[in-house]
Amino acid sequence: MIGLVPTVWAVASLTFLALYLIPGDPAQVLLSESNATAAEIAERRAELGLDDSLPVQYGRYLWRLLQGDLGESLFTGRPVTATIAEQFPATLTLAIAGMIVTVVTGLGLGIVAAVRRGSWLDAAVSGVSAVGISTPVFWSGLLAIWLFALVLDWFPATGQGGLQYLVLPAAVLGFSSAGAVARVTRASLVEVMGKPFILVARSRGIGPRSILFRHVLQIALLPAVTVIGLQFGFLLGGAVVTETVFARQGLGRLVVKSVLRKDLPVVAGTVLVGVICYALVNLLTDLLYRALDPRVRSHLR
Repeated sequence: MIGLVPTVWAVASLTFLALYLIPGDPAQVLLSESNATAAEIAERRAELGLDDSLPVQYGRYLWRLLQGDLGESLFTGRPVTATIAEQFPATLTLAIAGMIVTVVTGLGLGIVAAVRRGSWLDAAVSGVSAVGISTPVFWSGLLAIWLFALVLDWFPATGQGGLQYLVLPAAVLGFSSAGAVARVTRASLVEVMGKPFILVARSRGIGPRSILFRHVLQIALLPAVTVIGLQFGFLLGGAVVTETVFARQGLGRLVVKSVLRKDLPVVAGTVLVGVICYALVNLLTDLLYRALDPRVRSHLR
């Protein structure tokens, strides 16, 4: 967790610089629909502190962050914390649902491919994994809407609501990460099943199912746990595109709208929340890895 501080500082600084360099004037965008004069726009810029030099704006921005103040939206005037708090549950729900799809599908396909290695099932899993890894989220999302919403009429195409509105976005988001988990799971299982102690267990007449679930999985799933933790960061990033494609509320759409407006406080606050969530997931992944691998526990002692 010590490394979280420089990471947050670096991300916050890069976000501030990127938004500062994006062409456009937030004050002009804010007053674009009111036919404001040049003097009124200049006055608004001064009120927002946009006339200050880059070092002054950057220093004021960092000072607020050190105080835990994410600022206020340049357009709505609402605290950024409250704005993020409204949208975060929708994004977290989508990310967790996508992670469930990733874990169930990735581990399931990886185990099937390892147990049936060299068969047509193994080849099919490899093909599906390659498709999942290489297909952009926005493209698979559009295909899912066309097939399952427009052609088959199984699920609603867009919007927010009950479970039926969550199935397609979660499936699309989870499928994009399941391929990587399936590949790592298969490779790890194949490696462990070739270890001498597995051959000894087979020679003693222990059944294949007992060997798989009692001896192989706990060891073989360790690399998969690491990949699953890393994929959660991808799911948070993919939620931006997924929420846009499926017209869902959440941090993704909030960031896109705020970038277009150059609403720096909202964008920076949302990015920082994502970084903190990613760091916490990595911490939980390390703790789970330690719980599963006795070698790590003994080494830490």
